[in-house]
Amino acid sequence: MHQQTENMKTSEKLLASLLEFERLGLRVKAKEAAYALVEALPSLNDKDAWTRAYLHTLPTNGQSRIRHEIYDGIVFPALRAGYERNDPEALYLLGKTWQNYISGDVFAKQIGFHSSEFFFERAYQVDPSSERYKRAFLGALIVKFDYLFHEWPSRILINHDNWSAELVELKSNIELASSLDESGQHVEDIRDFLEKTNIYSDRLSSHELGH
Repeated sequence: MHQQTENMKTSEKLLASLLEFERLGLRVKAKEAAYALVEALPSLNDKDAWTRAYLHTLPTNGQSRIRHEIYDGIVFPALRAGYERNDPEALYLLGKTWQNYISGDVFAKQIGFHSSEFFFERAYQVDPSSERYKRAFLGALIVKFDYLFHEWPSRILINHDNWSAELVELKSNIELASSLDESGQHVEDIRDFLEKTNIYSDRLSSHELGH
């Protein structure tokens, strides 16, 4: 425990230096500081404690990613171990750092090619009492719906070879989102998604019957 405390103190100083180098535009020194930070946290316990304490403080780039040295060497190993334990916070953080997660096959090959929605849903399923996990899962569903409906009224982006089952599942997901939206923040959008799903179902049914 004493060694872990010392490692955390060292990592805190290195992180401060890294952020200052980034602020000053000193790329080489920032990279050196990032690798030194990784080396300062050798054990999985160190990586896990650091990730939970500092991940939320890290800046992201234009692709919403944190520095790859830190994700590769500290964050992902900690979150992968948490994923294997079905730890809700690790699942949640995998969703939050999804842009890093999908930046290369190396991560997905270890635990599967999953969406951010998958991780947020798993976190919520493990701990449905968490408002953070619920909001994250609901937000991911709304983003998915926005994509599926963005070509409306031309179509909904589903697999039309199996459209009936697809629309049943979509309607179920929309109803799930409604149950999660206890504050009513998305009530109008959810109502609109559901109405369009019903309209589209009727349209495809009529087409299939030759009407």
